[in-house]
Amino acid sequence: MLLCIALALSVLPAPRQFVCRDGFVRNPSVTVSRDATLPAEGYRLEVSSNGVEIAAADDAGAFYAVQTLKQLGAREGSGLTLPVVEIEDAPRFGWRGVLHDDVNNFFGKEAVKRLIDLMAAYKFNRLMWHLTGSKGYSVLALGKYPTFFVPKPGRSSRYTEEDVREVVAYARARHVEVVGELEMPAHSPLPKAFPEITCDGKGGSLCAGNEETYRVIEGVLDELIRLFPFEYFHIGGDEFFTRDTWKKCPKCRALMEREGLKDTKELQNRFQSRIFDYLASKGRKGIGWDELLDATNLTSSAAVMGWRSDEVNRKAVARGHACVMCRPYLDYPQGIPGDPYEYPKWSYAYARWTLERCYAFDPAAGVPKAALGRILGGQCANWSGTTETAEALDWKMWPRQCAVAEALWTDAGRKDWGDFLRRLKTHVERLRSQGVNCAPLGL
Repeated sequence: MLLCIALALSVLPAPRQFVCRDGFVRNPSVTVSRDATLPAEGYRLEVSSNGVEIAAADDAGAFYAVQTLKQLGAREGSGLTLPVVEIEDAPRFGWRGVLHDDVNNFFGKEAVKRLIDLMAAYKFNRLMWHLTGSKGYSVLALGKYPTFFVPKPGRSSRYTEEDVREVVAYARARHVEVVGELEMPAHSPLPKAFPEITCDGKGGSLCAGNEETYRVIEGVLDELIRLFPFEYFHIGGDEFFTRDTWKKCPKCRALMEREGLKDTKELQNRFQSRIFDYLASKGRKGIGWDELLDATNLTSSAAVMGWRSDEVNRKAVARGHACVMCRPYLDYPQGIPGDPYEYPKWSYAYARWTLERCYAFDPAAGVPKAALGRILGGQCANWSGTTETAEALDWKMWPRQCAVAEALWTDAGRKDWGDFLRRLKTHVERLRSQGVNCAPLGL
């Protein structure tokens, strides 16, 4: 009985309900049925002498039940032994994401597939794939727009449209949706790819007062949303520090005067709202970074991805926006003595993202009960500017990503830091056995 309980308690993320019975079953048969009364992505499984019975709300729920079984199972030669248990489970949040950056350093599609496999095993379901940005670079080659691929100096690595389709299909087969993006107006590849739509005509800031700018953006978006079929599409919106260029641009000034815009913040809002409206016309929902909230009249259809503080979540939902909190930055130091890997120099000025801090992550922190429905969920991120190898990527993401997985899946009242650590030791061993360069617990 104690061994059965130990195996059941190794499940990560922790399920909502589980009951251990005495005994084990070897190589049981598995039956799957639908139960519409279960929550989305939820499942119920029972292991008994009659076999394994899975009831799920949907295909995703059945998939997650199988991931739980894989964690419960003990391999003996070619056989599989499972403890006799009953488990009922469903996620706390519908958006359980990871941001993977291929622009600052390029890892390749096999590395992305490997990440997707690990995400799926721990019940993540959103991959925000960062392919454009970082001072205007892009690692995506669009056939219709050959200038769109803007490599970093000295690098030629790229993803083709065929690569993207392959990765998106691979992810969807594992119930992971890939979030496409086109950063604008800052961090965008568009000025370098299409200098004719910039204020100076030489590749500076995108010209908000030039109608040709929107024609080009809409054409590129048409290509991108064809590659990324998920309902949300990310348009950036952060760290636009060159609004003064718009003040000096005759076309931007003329537009501001014509439409009664009092400053360049209102012009940026007008620019981004038009992009959101275009995405809506194509049946897509737009999402962008929390600087979108600087505009007082941002279209209500815009979803906000918070990254600066928990406060932006509360501000976003108070104004009626759906929100995803993107807070655990796994490229930041994790508090491991003698850590051999590099982290951004500026990150040391901020609080470290320790394993415990990742576990305490809560996208709904301080959000009024009446507004909780607008919290879609959360995600962690690894910006790869100081992550140059697959080994470094593993080290920075695991096991902290396990902590984020439980923070996003498991009900807040079920979380237990001490219990998590006990279970995590088993998973660190499993990850290492799969070739993952998993960091020590750092405690």
